[in-house]
Amino acid sequence: CDDCSRALRDLAGIPGLLARVDGDVVEQLGRTEPVPPTLLPSMVAEARRSRGRRRLLRVSVAAAAAVLLAFAALGIGTTLGDDEPAPPELAAAQRMDGLGTGSSGWVSLTPRPWGTRIDLTCTYEGPVSGTATYVLVVRAADGHTEQVGTWQTAPGKEVALTMAASLAPEVAAPELAAAQRMEPLGTESSGWVSLTGRRWGTRIDLTCTYEGPVSGEVAYVLVVHAADGHSEQVGTWRTAPGEEVHVTMATSLAPAEITTVEVQTASGYSVLRLDE
Repeated sequence: CDDCSRALRDLAGIPGLLARVDGDVVEQLGRTEPVPPTLLPSMVAEARRSRGRRRLLRVSVAAAAAVLLAFAALGIGTTLGDDEPAPPELAAAQRMDGLGTGSSGWVSLTPRPWGTRIDLTCTYEGPVSGTATYVLVVRAADGHTEQVGTWQTAPGKEVALTMAASLAPEVAAPELAAAQRMEPLGTESSGWVSLTGRRWGTRIDLTCTYEGPVSGEVAYVLVVHAADGHSEQVGTWRTAPGEEVHVTMATSLAPAEITTVEVQTASGYSVLRLDE
């Protein structure tokens, strides 16, 4: 067995040691007391203890070396980590215009090598009940648009999203102009409109709700009047009484050239007006 083999290996050196003793010395010893029966087990135990101490010493040295290597690796990792550039901070968040609703939103546009990181936090409050789908769209200064994300949420729930656009912040569209309240013309209708200057003319953002005697879905038209007297129809849509509408349109006129903005029915009846 393994134990017996180890015990024999522990005794392997004893015959050689005894062979070195002169015979005269052995004879002079005469009769001696018999060897205690515990002598051999004691020698074996001592040999094992000696071997165990050597093994423990080797393990301790190895453990100490491992600790030193760990500290060295930690120091190298910390040094390398300090040399790595920290990721750029996010741009400051800007408050978004609620466009006549109780909705609120904050957005930050942070430049990245590939374009813009967009971080959006918003809460929708409005007449739409239940879960609805929303889309984030960015518009460039040259007029083209890019849809960068969609999500679903219900009124009153705050949403936090991170999206990306290939546009760089410096070429993205500037902030929208402040929305102005439109005057209702003989009805309880309400509307807000913002006229934001662009290189190609004016971006028009309209939020309105029609309240009046007309029932069912009706077609409406947005008309802008210029200082030189000419008019331009910039968009149409259909809606029913009590429904809130958000539309974005454009005109080649600059904001300074626009004197009046009107929401009219398809038959030409004016519902809402803004005089600049």
